[in-house]
Amino acid sequence: MDKRTKAMIIVVGAFLIALILLIAWGFADEHGVDAWIICHPTSYVNARMKPSGKSESVGYFSAGDRVVLDGTVKNGFAHSDSLPVEYGEGWIAAGYLVFDEPQWKNGAWYYVCSNGRVAARKCIDGERLCWLKPMTELQVFWWTKEWCVTTRGMIRTEFLEEDPCHES
Repeated sequence: MDKRTKAMIIVVGAFLIALILLIAWGFADEHGVDAWIICHPTSYVNARMKPSGKSESVGYFSAGDRVVLDGTVKNGFAHSDSLPVEYGEGWIAAGYLVFDEPQWKNGAWYYVCSNGRVAARKCIDGERLCWLKPMTELQVFWWTKEWCVTTRGMIRTEFLEEDPCHES
């Protein structure tokens, strides 16, 4: 198994554990667990008939849309039985879901602040799109506690600052 596959398994596993813990600890009401879609503002995320990226799409969601998950997770997809689509239910790839409501940043400029390169990813558990050098300037669209959506892909928020990085 290569490093990328191991990393994807770890991230999806962490998501699944977080979802199970939220349900077990009672953070979910009788209607399920709130989650939000996170993706580029000009893109969308499919809800699938089955937990597979190759399954038929039953609907789609834009960045910032709220969905209610019923706690069923399979093959890296989370299920909802109350989607506002004709089919009424579907599976959404866990890599596009977050538990804290994303904040709209309207293309604000941020800088990569790190001691080395930072990966921009297709989605939270997705493939690396590129490496970003320190001081790279990026426009940010959506911001959560852990991830943000930029012009170059998804990046961990801990590596971005509004002001250029300061030498210590």
